[in-house]
Amino acid sequence: GENVSLMFLRGRIEMAMEDHDAVEETFGRVTTLAPKLVEGAMMLGQSRLQRDDPAGAAEVLETGIKRHCGTGTCQVQPVSAPAARMLVQCYLDQGVKLRDAEDLLLQIRGSEEGHITWADHLLWGRLHDARGDAAKMIASRDAALEAVPPDQPRAREEIVKYLGE
Repeated sequence: GENVSLMFLRGRIEMAMEDHDAVEETFGRVTTLAPKLVEGAMMLGQSRLQRDDPAGAAEVLETGIKRHCGTGTCQVQPVSAPAARMLVQCYLDQGVKLRDAEDLLLQIRGSEEGHITWADHLLWGRLHDARGDAAKMIASRDAALEAVPPDQPRAREEIVKYLGE
């Protein structure tokens, strides 16, 4: 059969070359051959986000997270925090499924791998902003800015881009 590791490598190279059609094909095969491997769905999601298709990204991530978890609510194993973060970003970019976004953020907070990072605070801030809760948004923004390591100036720029100074 086909070697999933080699396909992954090929897909990453296609991604670096921004050959999104090839990425779709390669990671489409990866998700078929290794459906429980959430990273395949994440690569497809990332490619679709770069193509400015958050709805398409959300679709592939929802499926990937469901397959990874076995149930969709991740009682079998903890949610993949990186995949969940990407899906929350898709929802917020479209302004849809805010309730699902909150559930995913709570699952990240509750999972062992979910050390709360500046990126999580940013996502919470964007969720509060989408709901018009300025006080909570500001608290999340401040927490995000505080959590940024000094060697990550771009993280700071991203927080300011979405949540202001």
